[in-house]
Order: sequence, then structure tokens, then C-alpha cells
Amino acid sequence: MSDTTNLAVWESTLVAGRFEEVQGALEAVVALLDAGNLPLDESVACYTLGMRLADRCEKMLAEAELAVTVLEDLAPPDHGAFLLLSGDDEDETDAPF
Repeated sequence: MSDTTNLAVWESTLVAGRFEEVQGALEAVVALLDAGNLPLDESVACYTLGMRLADRCEKMLAEAELAVTVLEDLAPPDHGAFLLLSGDDEDETDAPF
């Protein structure tokens, strides 16, 4: 697959991909840029796409963090699963992992 085809695929991933797919596309863009074999115009296009992919990852992580925070706020204070997630469990010797 050519670099131009990859850019089209990664652009599609940016719009409709799950977090892991967007992160994978970002990693591939970074690797392509690190290789240093692209002409200047393609390097700029990859860099621009990489910045957009990074921004999308950041937004997806912020949305997930907000969802977890909302769930923690709605949970009863003695709900054990939320205590493990939040790190509020004082006795960590009973933790299953």
C-alpha cells in the first residue's frame, strides 16, 4: 500500500475509528515520519494528519475519563468496584490483582 493510500485509510480512521484504531493510525504516521523517506509535501500532509489523530485520541480519552467520573459520582459510596478504580481502597492486600 502506498503512502498516499495509507493517508486516505488513516483519514477514514480519524473520522470513524475506535480509539485503538485511531491510536494505531497515529503510531503508523509517526513511524512513517520517523523513517524520513517522504518528500516534503507528503511529510507535511502526514504531520498534519498526525496532529489531527493525536487531537482525536486526546478527545476520546477525555470523554472516557468524564464517563468514568460520572459513573463514580453516581455509585453508592460503598460500591467496591469503584473503590478499586479510584484507588480509595485502604487495604490493598485483598485486591484480586
